Amino acid sequence: MRPPLDDLLDRMHVVAVPMRVRFRGITIREVALFDGPAGWVEFGEFVEYEPPEAAHWLASGIESAFGTKPVARRDRIPSNAFVPAVPAGQVPDVLARFPGAGTGKVKVAEPGQTLADDVARVNAVRGADPGGAGGCQRRLDGRAGDRHQ
Repeated sequence: MRPPLDDLLDRMHVVAVPMRVRFRGITIREVALFDGPAGWVEFGEFVEYEPPEAAHWLASGIESAFGTKPVARRDRIPSNAFVPAVPAGQVPDVLARFPGAGTGKVKVAEPGQTLADDVARVNAVRGADPGGAGGCQRRLDGRAGDRHQ
């Protein structure tokens, strides 16, 4: 169900959240929160997204806030830790904010950083154990980054 624009705007709350570390070149994340009949949702596309891509994110948020919720199939969903392009020495502090996470999504190929920076960060995640399961799995995220040569 698509709500009337006036209803949507009345239920929208824009917030600016300071980030602990720089991510995608920003230190403050601006998002729109919607207080819909089905619950609160967030619309927070990234600034580099073009309108057609951002529109998908917005449509999904509106559907979640104003539509019918699906039947729950589980009572918990495992999540991953997000490790931005920080120095390897900061990785333990970052992972400490994600207790129980068994996978770390590690940002690599950040403009201005080297392959050695990336390798050190990935190795720091490998040596960590935030989930208590004997080591942290890694997923690398190099989207939109410079290519190391």
